[in-house]
Amino acid sequence: MTSFTVLLGALDGDSLLLLLGRFHPAVVHFPIALLTVAAVLEMWQIVRRKPELSPATPACLVLGALSAIAASVFGWFFDSGDGRELVELHRWVGIGATAVAVLAAILVFKAATSPSMATALRLFLLIGAALVGGTGYLGGELVFGQNHLFKGIFDDAKPSLPQVVSIAQGADHAPETKVPVAGKLDFAKEVAPLLTDYCLQCHGGKEVKGKFNLATKAGAMKGGREGPCIIPGQPDKSAFCSLLTDPDPETRMPPKKAKQLSKDQIDIIRKWIEQGADWPDGVALK
Repeated sequence: MTSFTVLLGALDGDSLLLLLGRFHPAVVHFPIALLTVAAVLEMWQIVRRKPELSPATPACLVLGALSAIAASVFGWFFDSGDGRELVELHRWVGIGATAVAVLAAILVFKAATSPSMATALRLFLLIGAALVGGTGYLGGELVFGQNHLFKGIFDDAKPSLPQVVSIAQGADHAPETKVPVAGKLDFAKEVAPLLTDYCLQCHGGKEVKGKFNLATKAGAMKGGREGPCIIPGQPDKSAFCSLLTDPDPETRMPPKKAKQLSKDQIDIIRKWIEQGADWPDGVALK
């Protein structure tokens, strides 16, 4: 009990929200299963031309709606809000599914005495089940990558990791920046311009996504919701480096629709972190 109390005392507001968000994957399976079962039961009733609801539908629907609310709340905090389009789409389709499921659950109490309410309930339930399925698919895209259902089944060409990185750093992007052969990098001349041009719009402007603020030294070294992103001297353990070279375009930074860094520019940032991520005091990015 004492350890639990100490743990709670160590959680600040951001950490508590992050902890709550991590319950999303565990909770989200309940509304998926319950609402899908309720929809299947009612489709069977429709096929059989039965005007009354299946006996199990009210329980499945009410429990599904309640668990959908919990999943949506936890899901809101699960992602750091980095603005990726797929994350936002997943989030709002899920909220739409929850809203429709709640409306259907409310109609349960009138459906037993009103055929029109039972019809409306079935309509909302089928729409909600479809939205739940869409939300689940988008969640799979986020976790397993684009086209995750058919990846490796119908695609003949499976690009290796170096090929994917090469595509992301093609000729359509910014011109190559040569990495100094030796000597310590000059932060103001060689690193700051890259952070300003490629990162600051999302991590230092009006909206600081993921609570990772690159406008100041203190913000950059503090990190974001997930903790420190830059670990001086250890580029391989720095999330800032790994996100720049992530082979998945949905999770790589900068986002796939934004201007991309070249390989040499990424090497500059990597070398900067390797050299200790020196950031002179008083230097801020604008």
